[in-house]
Amino acid sequence: MDANSSLSVRVERRGEKYTWELHRDGHFHPVRFSVPVYWSEEAARVAGNEVRTDHLADLARLAARRPKAK
Repeated sequence: MDANSSLSVRVERRGEKYTWELHRDGHFHPVRFSVPVYWSEEAARVAGNEVRTDHLADLARLAARRPKAK
């Protein structure tokens, strides 16, 4: 699984504001989602991409801690 394509940010308009959701490919429910709403689509997308980067770093850190199979 390619780390860059395994998570995607989806921006959705709700009323006059925007939210983001972080989705794993092939799954319906989001891995993470925004609680604050944003006034612009661009602001929501930037915030979602920052969370995506942090989430991938957390996954890499956890994977590095796991003992390697011999």
